[in-house]
Amino acid sequence: MQKIRSISPRYALFRAPTKNRGSDFKKTLQGRARMKGGYILPEIKKDTAAIYAAMLKVGLDPCARKKVCNYSLGMRQRLAIAQATMEDQQILILDEPMNGLDKEGVAEMRKFFSDQKRMGKLILLASHNKEDIELLCDEVYEMDHGTLKKINETEDLQVQKNI
Repeated sequence: MQKIRSISPRYALFRAPTKNRGSDFKKTLQGRARMKGGYILPEIKKDTAAIYAAMLKVGLDPCARKKVCNYSLGMRQRLAIAQATMEDQQILILDEPMNGLDKEGVAEMRKFFSDQKRMGKLILLASHNKEDIELLCDEVYEMDHGTLKKINETEDLQVQKNI
């Protein structure tokens, strides 16, 4: 059975409750932080080395002791990507994974996702960014008035990009 992990801005792990605003990255990745509003993070049983490795892969400092609430949206996005990928899933479902990242962060994440793809991972990427789609996707679909339509060629993307 294949393992699947997804990230979405709506349910991302970085929406920590007020009482846990002091949680550090490691505690958050271990699933100790709980969320207000009915959302509960999944329990993740991973050793410290695995957590640190996942954080390093996405460009985070695992030894940082800042509060999660003090990190930028881009840092929080990286944290969500680290959590989504640290269990070595075969399928990743990513909803706007470049959201909040600066140019350098986008380039790093594109390389990271390309590496994941080369390792045989299936990545389902939802994005409005055509450059990300062109660089990362083998097959492209779009929603058109509630209908899923396949875009056949990279040329179709180029035509749409120029409009």
